[in-house]
Amino acid sequence: MRVGFLTLGCKVNSYETEKMKIKFEEQGHTVVAFEEKADVYIVNTCTVTNIADRKSRQMLHKAKKMNPDAIVVAAGCYAQADTEKLKEDILGAKRRGYSTDYREGDIEVSCVAAPIYQEGKIFGAISLAGLYTTIDEEETKRRGKKIKDTAEKISEILS
Repeated sequence: MRVGFLTLGCKVNSYETEKMKIKFEEQGHTVVAFEEKADVYIVNTCTVTNIADRKSRQMLHKAKKMNPDAIVVAAGCYAQADTEKLKEDILGAKRRGYSTDYREGDIEVSCVAAPIYQEGKIFGAISLAGLYTTIDEEETKRRGKKIKDTAEKISEILS
């Protein structure tokens, strides 16, 4: 199994990530760079600031985008400190049929995305990005519905 790791935050997180890498390698798994395709992504998160929370969420979403079939694991402070918020984010995206990312990558861009399925498995995604200042909550909902509907139509064609 190929496992990608990403560490956010302090030296304790770096130490913990190194220990996890060693344990996976001892079990015969291959550790790969986070940017490479992996079967499992482990994001060792941080929650020291609101920006750290946002970065943790972004990296978890990024991992899922890189390989929709991968298992994505949230480890570390963010995952432990606010498990209810994390569950709420995941369930909200599933319920709506699309996910959002405000101020993606610490720039003034927001993104709305929805999965495309082929034969019941995630095949890809469709997304729309725009300046954060022009996309308020109502506009996000409107765009999210359009993105979701379009992704569903493409999914029907592919299945």
